[in-house]
Amino acid sequence: MTLADIVRDKVQSGVLPRENPRGAVRMNGSGQCCSACELAIVPVETQLAFDLPDRGAFRFHVACWAVWLATLVSLGPSGAVC
Repeated sequence: MTLADIVRDKVQSGVLPRENPRGAVRMNGSGQCCSACELAIVPVETQLAFDLPDRGAFRFHVACWAVWLATLVSLGPSGAVC
């Protein structure tokens, strides 16, 4: 299963958000797990992070963030694969 497959499944099942929130913060990794690939984002890596009310925190490696955004575009507003 590719990262794109994993991310698509997480978006379609509601584990990852279907919309790109405003206010994501770019910072050094904190050692916490990436919301997409579930691997640690170590301090020498950059992470993108945001919080959603009632959903908690989401953290991504830069590459995983890019795959997540591409997935949102490909699924479109209905969530169906184009």
